[in-house]
Amino acid sequence: RPLPALPPPAATALQGILDEVGCNSTPPAHMPGALAELVPAALDLRAVLEPFADVLSVPHAKFAGAGGEPLESARAPTSVDEALAMLSLDEPRSVVLHLEELETVPAPFDAMLSTLLPLGRGVTAHVYISNRGASALRNHTDKTEVVVAQLAGRKEWLYCREREQPAPPPSSSSWLPWLPAATRAANALAAKLPKCKTYEPDEMASENLECNRVTTEPGDAFHLPRRTIRSARAVGDDISVHLTLGMKCAGVGGGGGGGDPNAQRRRLADPAP
Repeated sequence: RPLPALPPPAATALQGILDEVGCNSTPPAHMPGALAELVPAALDLRAVLEPFADVLSVPHAKFAGAGGEPLESARAPTSVDEALAMLSLDEPRSVVLHLEELETVPAPFDAMLSTLLPLGRGVTAHVYISNRGASALRNHTDKTEVVVAQLAGRKEWLYCREREQPAPPPSSSSWLPWLPAATRAANALAAKLPKCKTYEPDEMASENLECNRVTTEPGDAFHLPRRTIRSARAVGDDISVHLTLGMKCAGVGGGGGGGDPNAQRRRLADPAP
């Protein structure tokens, strides 16, 4: 009986990070160089975009302008050539590709994600391509644990976590009008963080948030747990490309019936059938 083929070292390194963070929602963690083996010697943007040539629209692909605002459909590219031309503009532009929407994950991502294929078993994989100064998304939260793999260029991340708050009295509620405004704001923020939401400037200025910045370079990994508000902006002259893996944990956001919080982590560690 032949031995099963071993996954490439790059996929093993990525799987190791997924096994470590799992669904534990630990604090955000920047891991410089942890995925150096994942970085292709040369990343051809045309080759990355070609598998989406016939599906350059939602849900397969999205396009953003300045500040992560979605591009109007009339301004969105309809071909690979138009997408490449858009990325060469001086104006901030981003492309987001949803790998899980394709029937087959194309190269080079098939090798990177070999231990997780086929996608859709509780894992999404998105590719973000941004020119200088561009943000693909506004400040936002997701329902998933997210691991970022920076593949080319650099991204500056703003990420914010909720500050520790004193426990409210047992009878208190966020809607009670006599609660202090600061308490109502903190309760409203706490209720919003577990959801897929965007955040306005006044919310980002909240004293209930503690914010930090980090820059990811090729080969870096960055874990963004649930309840983390974040946005990213391409910095430097090179186009930024990063891959995100979103892990849908059981019992979170309607994704399952609760139970063992480490069950998803163990399942992700199992080889795909």
